[in-house]
This record gives sequence, C-alpha cells and structure tokens, in this order.
Amino acid sequence: MALGAIDGHLVFDLGEVWRLFTAPMLHGSLSHILGNCVVLALIGWYLEPLLGASWFIAIFAISALGGSLGSLAQNDPQLVSVGASGAISGLLASALIVSSRIDDPVLRRRMQMIAARTLIPAILPAYISASANHGHVDYGAHMGGAMAGAVAAVLLNITWNSKIRRPGLARPALVTCCIFGVAVSGSFAMAAYRAPAYTVEKSGLIPESQLRGDVREAAGKASDWIVKYPQDPRGYYYRGLNLLNNRDVPGAAEQLRRAISIYSANQENFTPAFGHQLKLILAVVIQAEGNMEAAGAMGRDSCDAPDAPQSVIEIARSHGVCP
Repeated sequence: MALGAIDGHLVFDLGEVWRLFTAPMLHGSLSHILGNCVVLALIGWYLEPLLGASWFIAIFAISALGGSLGSLAQNDPQLVSVGASGAISGLLASALIVSSRIDDPVLRRRMQMIAARTLIPAILPAYISASANHGHVDYGAHMGGAMAGAVAAVLLNITWNSKIRRPGLARPALVTCCIFGVAVSGSFAMAAYRAPAYTVEKSGLIPESQLRGDVREAAGKASDWIVKYPQDPRGYYYRGLNLLNNRDVPGAAEQLRRAISIYSANQENFTPAFGHQLKLILAVVIQAEGNMEAAGAMGRDSCDAPDAPQSVIEIARSHGVCP
C-alpha cells in the first residue's frame, strides 16, 4: 500500500490519484512479474517492429491508465490492486486490431493467435461470473486496459502511413511516452512522500491514546485510521457510523461488514462486547435497508448476550431488532 497500490478508498476519498500511475509498475510477487514479462516479451516480439518503439510504449502507457481506471470502476473499493496486466492487455488488444497491417500471412496469424489466446482468458471470466471480480486476478484492470488499447489501435489504423508502413502521429506518441514517464516518476515521488503515513505499528492496531474522545471525533479520524491501521476493525466501524450519520445506509453497511470480517479474524485482540456491538449496529442498518429478516438473524445472538453493551441493545430494541 505504501508503495502505490490502487485502492478505491484512497483514490476517491483521500484524492491519491497518483496511484493510477504507480500501481501498473508494481507487482505482488516474483511469479506475478515474471508472468507479465513473458507475455510482454511474446507480444512485443511481433508488435514492436510493426508499430515502432514510440507507439509501442505509448499504447502501454495508455493501456496502463485504462487498466487502473477499469480496476477502480469494476472492483470493490477495498480491493488492493497492482500489476501491469492492464497495460499488457491493451497491447494484446491493439495487436489484434493492427495485425491486418502485416503482409506475411504466417506472421499475421501467429501474432493473432498469441494475442487472442492470452487476451480472451484475461477478460472473459469477468463476464462469466461476478465473483471473478473479487478474487486474486483483477479482471477489471484487464478489461479497462484492453478497451484503452483497442481505442488507441483504431486511431493508429486510421492514421496509418502506408508509405513508411508505420503508424502516423509519431510526435504525439513520443509526447505521450514523455508525459507518462514524468507522471510515473512524480507519482513514485508522491508515494515516497506519503509512505510514512502508511507505517503501521507492530500490533497493527489503533493506539488507545488516539481512541480517546467522543464518537463524532473518532468518526472524523476513521478514514486516516483505515489507511494507517487497515487490520483494525474499529476504523471501519467508525467510518460506518460516519456514513450512517450522513444517511449513506448502503455505505455504512459495507463498512460495518468489513469491520465484522476483520474482527472475526482477530478476535483475540478485542473484547466480545465489541463484536456484539458491531453485529447489533449492522443489524440496525440492515433493518433500515428494509430487510427485517436479515436484521433479526444478524442481531439474534447478540441481543441475549450478557456481555453485549446494554446501550446498544436498547438502540437495537428501539428499531425492532431485539425483542
């Protein structure tokens, strides 16, 4: 996260737009970067001689940005994404479109087969199952990059210079490369500047000294806590309360569910009372969404729990969640 991965919350809520440029340059593991390098080398072997270095890099840059935007558009705001897969998907899509410019039929078919066999599995799962968008592969980035690369390739076909057998608009391609290079460099400088804000204490929990104060004050700090202490459910809990106060019921429900998920994985660090508090407040939110049956199921065990906060039980009872 500190290096510049994409996270919808950080981009939209905290304005860290520079992550659109850093994320495509980062990878989650050695196998991740090696896999992308293999595909990049395969398609680059055929595509770069056809387009020239400037347009090859320019399409990579355009597709990288498209991949970042596609990731933000299609994924859960809390999903963290890195990798050049979106940019490479754009190159694959452009290869399919501009392959008609290759005179050698054998070479043309070979490039089309490599591009198709790699691109189709990279984007198809997003349309087969919605659950594919919540796994370890960012299909939103693949689709966004492919769309951006396809648009760029169509432009190349329109402006193709038949005399030199290369794309036209050589100067705009070079300018695009330079702008992208400056943007990436500046974005990594911003990541380095912001890195201390993501330094998490060894415990990974919000210090008790920061939790002193009323609920309204804590809700105001929630966004920063989520950034610094992403494994502490209290940040998501207070953010949920803040959204509820602003009448964003679906947003509050999402944050409270996230808080319960993290709490369930780290129960040893928190009191059972806090877990019951989370469930009861979420039950009230679900009731506000109009699903009384689900609200009752969520709060059933906590309503009768001896260690559940009585004040929260009373709130749940006033909304009909607890008997």
